[in-house]
Amino acid sequence: MFVLNNLEGGGAEKMMVKIMNGFVAKGIPVNLLLGEKKGIHLNNVHFSIKVDETGGEKFFIYLQRFLQVLKTNQYSHIFTIGYNISSAALLAKKISSPNSKIYSTHHFAYPAKRQLKYWKGDLLLKMYYYLLFPSADKIIAVSKGALEWLRKFS
Repeated sequence: MFVLNNLEGGGAEKMMVKIMNGFVAKGIPVNLLLGEKKGIHLNNVHFSIKVDETGGEKFFIYLQRFLQVLKTNQYSHIFTIGYNISSAALLAKKISSPNSKIYSTHHFAYPAKRQLKYWKGDLLLKMYYYLLFPSADKIIAVSKGALEWLRKFS
């Protein structure tokens, strides 16, 4: 199962559609969960991929959905794209101890020290990286800059 906020523009969305379609071409069944079923890449999703939506892109909506999904144990692998999605999936994994493997992507390379006005967001981000991110089964850095930042930060 792949989980994204939506399929609106952007390289990550386009690449995820290509990867999902590639899995289908190899006979691997794929499901897609979106926060909202919208975006320019939605028409490129293979017709056999079941596309579902949570009805919103907020952390607690994803957390509730992941707790339901993980309870069923119907997915062996879950690919999360986005911090609110990854955070919700990893917290749900800690709560429910499923057999599913969770693969989280890391996209950004924030500066090590930012302006004081960002302290709340930075604090949440640090909590995420120290408490939740290590529980991912795999972490996929999508750029060299993101990988270097991840190595320094964690």
